[in-house]
Amino acid sequence: MWLLTKIGFYSITKKPTHLNPDGPDVFNVRGRDKDDLKRFAELVSADLAKRPVVHEYEHSDYPYRVYLNTQEEMDAVMAKLAALIDYDNFKDTIDDTPHQKLKSKAYHKFWELLEEPHRPLRP
Repeated sequence: MWLLTKIGFYSITKKPTHLNPDGPDVFNVRGRDKDDLKRFAELVSADLAKRPVVHEYEHSDYPYRVYLNTQEEMDAVMAKLAALIDYDNFKDTIDDTPHQKLKSKAYHKFWELLEEPHRPLRP
């Protein structure tokens, strides 16, 4: 799942971690901006001691990762992300958010690419 939010861009999968490749599946929250992953980790817990660590992997298309071990943790973060929706236009919000503005051009292109296949279906 790709999540484009006002606090960051994330790619989320469920699989074993690089830290424990033979272990159980966990939510693998990946990102390209370390600060985006730090903001995600803050949603998991305001308590620094309970916050997941942001791991770094060189030579990866998503060099930063946070791991969530339970469905309950993921559900809680998703609810917090939903609570952050306080805008009537996502692209404008990204344009107005200093730590996300760099992504604005890419998000506009993404919007156009996803709109294109639906053009012939419009009434």
